[in-house]
Amino acid sequence: MRMSRSLFAAAAAVLGTTVLGACASSGSTNGGDMAAGGAASAEAGPQRTLVANLRGRGNGDITLVSTPDGRMRVTLEASGLPRGSARWRIRSGQCGDPAALEIASSAAFRQLQVGSDGRTSIRNQAFNIPFPGNGVHHVQLLDVSGGSQFACGNLSPA
Repeated sequence: MRMSRSLFAAAAAVLGTTVLGACASSGSTNGGDMAAGGAASAEAGPQRTLVANLRGRGNGDITLVSTPDGRMRVTLEASGLPRGSARWRIRSGQCGDPAALEIASSAAFRQLQVGSDGRTSIRNQAFNIPFPGNGVHHVQLLDVSGGSQFACGNLSPA
């Protein structure tokens, strides 16, 4: 019985720390960039994570984590891209779907700076973009004009 109480106390402490930590990290004063655009998700619900492997002329990985307010935190690592600038976006449907729609305005997705080594990254930054709802979505890396796709990946639960 004593061991059960200890395990219960430890679990309660971990749960309390996790909830408090999640609430504290969702504010915009955490140092992450907040991009403009998009509408708030009606339901935040439990934290969700989506991932995609980006493949094409460039390649990489992206992770989207929902925040308590229905937005997202993004981590992206990509390589094999042309030096300069690129942009990214999340769209409905799968890669190559001609009827796919962006989930937020283009301005909401900040421009990426690609180094001379062809690499770019976003490190756990908050974005004012609604977390993708139910259904199929994908992520694209594009040239700044949006005319040429460098890489694409279908999102799936982590």
